[in-house]
Amino acid sequence: MSRRINTEVLIVGGGPVGLTLAMDLGRRGVGVTLAEMRAAGEPPNVSCNHVSARTMEIFRRLGIAGAVRNAGLPADYPNDVAFRTTATGIEMARIPIPCRAERYAPTRGGQHRSHRIGSIRSTLSRCCLLAQQQRRDCAS
Repeated sequence: MSRRINTEVLIVGGGPVGLTLAMDLGRRGVGVTLAEMRAAGEPPNVSCNHVSARTMEIFRRLGIAGAVRNAGLPADYPNDVAFRTTATGIEMARIPIPCRAERYAPTRGGQHRSHRIGSIRSTLSRCCLLAQQQRRDCAS
């Protein structure tokens, strides 16, 4: 059964790019409908393990950088790079990289939480819903 939807912009795919676009357009006052094939509540297929610096710039502009950062590894998780003969073999060298809690000041988005608050995708979904609600509240 087909159903007609009136919208200014239709975004197909509720992954990180689609959700970010929906949030950005929503903050600019553009009506957005997001189409996603996953069922409501179905967990996402995680396909990335980092967020680039440029993406974090966009997230800072949208006001969600702290939430995205806190959705990742705990703040006290070590980030050292180790060179080994095999995955569990002899360590030949190590580049020490401080954990996030030691790299960021507390005034930059509250990054000092030491536990996960959810996946990046679910954080973006919540932020997208909040942006849509704010848009509706402003329109009424």
